[in-house]
Parts: sequence; structure tokens; C-alpha cells
Amino acid sequence: MVSKEANMDVKALEKALSGFGRYGNEDLKWRILDVDGDKALIISEKGIDAQKFNPKSGGNAWNGSEIRTWLNGSFFKTAFNDAERASILSTSVETESASSEDKVFLLSYSEVETYFPSNEDKVLSPTAYAKDNGARLKGDAACWWLRTPAADDNFAMCVYYSGDVCALSVAKSDILVRPALWVKLSVEMLAERENAESFTENDNVEMIKTDSGEIGVIFGYLKVFPKDLGKNFKKVPVEIIDRVNSSRTYGYDTWRLPTDDELRLLAENGFIKNADDYMSEERKIGAVRLVTDKNTAAEIAAEEAKRREEMKRLEEERLNAERLEAERRSEAEMLRRAKEEAERERLEAERRAQRAREEEEEREGSRKKRNKIIGIVITLLILAGGGIYAAMTMGKQGQKPESVRVAAERSAAENRKKAEKSEKAVPEQKSEPEQKSAPEQKVEPEQNAGAEQTAESVRTAVSEPEAASEAAPEQTTEPVKKAESEKKNESLQRQERKAKAAQAQAEAARKAQERKIAKAQAEEEKKAKKEEQVKAQSDEARKAELERMKAGFGNYNGAIKWRVLAYDGGKALLISDRGIAAHRFDASSGNWAGSEIRKWLNGAFYSSAFSDEEKSKITAHPATGDKVFLLSKSEAELYFPGKCSRLAYPTAAAKSKAYISTSTSYCSGGSEGAVFWWLRTAGSTSNYAMSVSFDGSIGDFEAHNPDFVVRPAVWVIF
Repeated sequence: MVSKEANMDVKALEKALSGFGRYGNEDLKWRILDVDGDKALIISEKGIDAQKFNPKSGGNAWNGSEIRTWLNGSFFKTAFNDAERASILSTSVETESASSEDKVFLLSYSEVETYFPSNEDKVLSPTAYAKDNGARLKGDAACWWLRTPAADDNFAMCVYYSGDVCALSVAKSDILVRPALWVKLSVEMLAERENAESFTENDNVEMIKTDSGEIGVIFGYLKVFPKDLGKNFKKVPVEIIDRVNSSRTYGYDTWRLPTDDELRLLAENGFIKNADDYMSEERKIGAVRLVTDKNTAAEIAAEEAKRREEMKRLEEERLNAERLEAERRSEAEMLRRAKEEAERERLEAERRAQRAREEEEEREGSRKKRNKIIGIVITLLILAGGGIYAAMTMGKQGQKPESVRVAAERSAAENRKKAEKSEKAVPEQKSEPEQKSAPEQKVEPEQNAGAEQTAESVRTAVSEPEAASEAAPEQTTEPVKKAESEKKNESLQRQERKAKAAQAQAEAARKAQERKIAKAQAEEEKKAKKEEQVKAQSDEARKAELERMKAGFGNYNGAIKWRVLAYDGGKALLISDRGIAAHRFDASSGNWAGSEIRKWLNGAFYSSAFSDEEKSKITAHPATGDKVFLLSKSEAELYFPGKCSRLAYPTAAAKSKAYISTSTSYCSGGSEGAVFWWLRTAGSTSNYAMSVSFDGSIGDFEAHNPDFVVRPAVWVIF
């Protein structure tokens, strides 16, 4: 960092050094890094050319590098005249492995961190000549070489577009050269330095170091410069304030004079003793203490980064909430379907049971109806038998046929009436004891009564003696009644046995139906269980197959290992675990549809990396239709929700051509060795495409960058 001694105007020295050397048809401009007596360490204000550090096979040691030979040979001889070369001092340049004596050199890693403490200050733009000579740009910025070797022999340290320190392949020829050297200050330069503050037109002006002390803060917004810039100013020191702001002292470029009210605040808070002794925006005389109420570019960037991080966090929360809601809806739908299926099975079981009950009731009703008819027929037979017997008895006694017929018809009519009464009075089938007692209690008296009534009618019609007509039937019908009663009992017993057999048969049928239903349910449960077992076995087989695919599916300079991003039954989304190759997105466009990288992935890479069997398992992306593709920005944020989860590293084959980070500033040191990897989403301008950086952030970069790696993704079925 520049040591600005009292009364020393570094700006004046830099002005005096402007035009010290000429390269690429441009006068060289310099930045002073340090001053030690009559010598100064200077470095070019811009990158003067694009050069490789060394051939790929040459290693990364500064002593034997091609870039050292060029700086101290061709460049030194052609860029400076004799007087300028005489003022450039030889310097002992130290590296990790050796030291050397050089006129011109590159800064080391430790020196760049010392003289350029912030990333913003390290950002470098090229001269017009360097730009025309192939310097690779991101916006107006480019990478520039350091002399410190990286851990890999084929890589050297450099400063990246963003100001981060990283490592790149020594053979890259599009990295800027920023020469540094120690120069002896001439008498003219020293005189100009001594007279540098004459522009103030003030007496007794005391300048201070502008890089010492700590700024103060009042009420959280007003920042106060650590010390006075000087005393007894008679007019506003515009150039001094401009110089302080142009050097971004303490990171601010908005230092200014305070107002009268702000001076009172400074006095009240102990920053100054007396507000009346100081210059303000309203009073243009006195000592100068600067203030600012603005944020530094770094603070603004930090706030913007914080805002973006918060927006990203909210977006992640929204996506997670949507994913959880989708899962909840899916589970609810599955539960609803399961309930509907269970309800359908229950209703079907109830319908089967209802049909069985209805069939049983129908059989029982038929049985009762049959028994009822049988009872009526038996009763009619018994009653009809008594009337016929009485008529036959009267005929044997010599009564007239006409009288017998009349008596028989009368008896038949009476029997029909009794039969109708009997039909109405016939109960449901009685139990066995009731059936057995029926002939003795009811049937035989009814027969006797019918016979007696019939005989009485016949006797009245033929005027026969009453005693003769009664005695004969009683003597002749008694054995017949007994036989008929026994026959009736046997018939009833047979009917009862048949009814019981029918009832037993119905009960057996009902139980058989229940067993059939239970068996069917058991079979369904067994089948469902077997299907679940088959599905579980199938899932296990699929998972095992997926594990085999993760370990090695396809071959590109070695077996390709994969990471599973999504799994849905027999379908999975895979992405290579490492960057398999360094490849530019396209020569001039960030549009995926017509890009070189898409053609390569679905052409040469797909054809050579996968066997026919493996190709049969790859299915097209549902949105792009590609067999092999890159993730989009939204997919990268979905499947890699945290920045550190997005860190990627190259394969051994890709490492030699990839842009590799040597920084340990991110993800607890995990960023060391990480790489940039392409996404298929277009960038903010037509020649930019989105990429994941080695710190896990997502941004857009020039599509022609050849050292960003490719992480192919595929959908596979198995």
C-alpha cells in the first residue's frame, strides 16, 4: 500500500511518471504502490498485453518462465528508452522456490494482497492493444498474472475478473500482463513532489496520512474522517479532497466538507474541539475535517448481495413450500383413493351379504308356503274322508240313493265350510310336540262330529230310526279313524323332517357362501400383499441398478460418476458428479437452442460416451427434447438450494484446461479447487450464458469462455 508521507503528493508523482515507457503505440501510465526515499515501486495502470505464463510443459516456476524472459528481454528493451532503462533498478525477486534479479517482474500473491487490499481495487482493464491482442474480457475487466506458482505444476496464480485470486493453466494466452518495477526518481520528479501542495495557496498547511486511524460514525449514518486534512486553509482544498476520493480512502469516494450543523455534531461527539475553527460548506475557511453520509461501493455491493441473498432465500422458501404442498396434495390424493377403494370393497361385501340374506329369506318363505299348503291339503283330505264314509254307511243300511246323494252333498258343503275355516286358522308349522298332539286333540273329534251330523241329516231325510243310524257308524268308523290319524301323523313327521332338512340345507348354503366370501377376501388380501412384495422387490432392484449407474454410467476419459437429483419409480434425473470437460458454451451466443455445447453433448459426446445398452436407458428431457443437456438456472437452484451445495470440481482429464479456484474464502475452504460450470439459461446479453461460479453463486459470463466445465445431465429409465 502506498505510504503517503507528510507534504508528499503521490498524484503529482504519478503525473510525472505518465509517459514513462511506451508499448503498443500507447504511452504507459503507472500507479505508485510504495515510495522509499528516492525510489518508488510502480505498476502499470492497465494490462499492457495478453500473454501465456509458460508453455504447458514448462511448469509454473517464475525463474524459468517464458513471461519473465519476455518482460526482462523484448519488453524491457523496446518499451523504454536509454534514460528510462537507466532509471529502472534491479530488484531481488523472491518466490516460493528461488529468488532472481529482475528489472521488470510480476507481483506475488502476498504483494497483491498488501497493495490491493480489496477485490474492487484489484479489478483490471486492458489497454486497446491488449484487447486487440486477444485478452479475454468480462465486461471491461480481465484476468492478470501473478508470479506465484499454484499447487498444480501446470497452474499459476492470477487475479480474476472479480478481483478474487485464483489459478489458471500456465498455457492460457488470453491473460493480461501487468509489469511492476522499482524506479529511481529523478531530480525533476523529486522537485515536483516537494512543490506538490503549492496549489493550496495556504500558509502552515499540515497534511496527514490518509490511510491511518479509524473512521468515526455518528447516529449510524454520518462517517467522520479520522483526522484533520490540514489547518488554516484559506479556501476549499478541492484537489486534495478529489485526490482522497479518487484513491477511495477507507473505501469511500464521497468525502466532503461538513455543514455547520454537522460540525456541531462533531464537536458534541468529541471529534473536534471547536466547530468555529473548521471549514464548512457555509464557511470556506479554517481546518478541514471531512465527512460522508454515503455508503462505500463495497457496502453497497454487500447490501445488494444481502438483498439478493434474501430474495433467493425467500424464493427457496417459496419453492420448498410449493414442493411440500405438492407432496401434501399427493399424499391426500393417495389417501382419498385408498379410502374410496376401501369403501367400494366394503359396499361390495355388504351387497354380497345382502344377496345371501335375501336368497335365504326367499328359501325360508318358499318352505313356509309349501308347509302351509301341505297342511291345508291334509285337512281337506281328513274332512272329505269323514263325509264320504257317512254316505257309504247310509247306503249300506238301505237308504235311497237320492237321499244318500243329498246327504253327501250336504256333508260335502259343510266340509268345504270347515275347510275354509281351517285354511284361515292353519298356523305356521308347529314344533314337533304340537304336531304330534294335533290328531288326538282336534282332527278325530271333527271327524266324529261330521259323521254324526251327516248321519242325522240322512236319518231325517229317510225317516229311519235314530238309534240304528248312530250305532252303525260308530262301530264301523273307529278303526278307519285310527288308521287315518296314524297316516296323517306320519305325513306330518315326513314334512317336518323335510322342512328341517331344507332349513339345514339353507344354513349350510349360507355358511358356504360366507366361507366363499371370506376365501375371496383372503385371496384379494394375499394378492395385494404379493403385489406389494413384488413392487418392493422391484423398487429394491431399481435402487440397486441406480446405485450401479451412479458408480459408472458412460465413459469419457474414464467412467462417468453421477449424482441423483430426482427419482420417480423407474425414472431418475442424473448429473455428472464432476465437470467432465472444459468447453466453451458458444463462440458468440448464449442461446442454448443453437449453441455449440448442445450440439457437442447430443452429438460427439453422446455417441462416444455411452454404449447402445446405455443409450436405450436415456430418455429425452421433457422440456428441451435433448438426450443430454445442461441444468437451467431454476433447476440448479431447485436441486442445489444452497450456494455451497453447488460447488463442483473437475475430473483429472478436465483439470488441465479448466479455470480452477485457489481461494479458500468460501464454504469453509471448500472453494479451493472448484470450477465454473455452465447452465443452459441465457445471460443478460446475447453473448452471455449463465454459469455457477466457484463460490456457488450463479451469474452470467461470456459464452466463449473455454475454461468453464461441462456437467452433463440425463433422464434415465430402468
